[in-house]
Amino acid sequence: MLLKSFSRIKVKPGSEKELLKKILNIPETLEAHSIMGEFDFLVILGVQEVLSANPWEQLTNVLMEKLRDIPGVLETQTVIPTSSKIKEDHLYEFSKLARGFIYIDTQPGKEAAVMYKLLQFEEVREVHLTPGEHDILAIIEVKKTVLPPKYPDQIQRLVVDRINKIGDVVNTETLIPVSFYYNKSGI
Repeated sequence: MLLKSFSRIKVKPGSEKELLKKILNIPETLEAHSIMGEFDFLVILGVQEVLSANPWEQLTNVLMEKLRDIPGVLETQTVIPTSSKIKEDHLYEFSKLARGFIYIDTQPGKEAAVMYKLLQFEEVREVHLTPGEHDILAIIEVKKTVLPPKYPDQIQRLVVDRINKIGDVVNTETLIPVSFYYNKSGI
């Protein structure tokens, strides 16, 4: 089983391309997404859970010793899920898909029920129970298209029309990446 972490990263302005290369050279990097807003990237790291090692400690070491030590990284905000449900297959090949990351707040004690309901949507590929500011991180996949509706609209409609209407969902925060890079050896 793969244990993942999700890090929003703020970098020194003008260093984005250089830092992206360094981030993708970290062996534990699975994906890096350019995002708009307060942070520049959303980076997904992963380590295999093995009996002889503590995967949370391994991820923490990668974050502290590899990711945060890159010159130009100004700030990180990381969550390591306590529980995850992942659909192993993907809806589309990577070059044709777009991902959306939805941080979800639920009514207290309703996290498992909301995770179950999220997994019923074909586009929801992963749900993670996350400690901290938000309760759940859902990862959705839609097909990139050149004709309307384009992927940002598809993601927005899914969140507004379906996810926000799940009972016990209190609030959502959606990240729609501008670009998507993945480590072919890690996925």
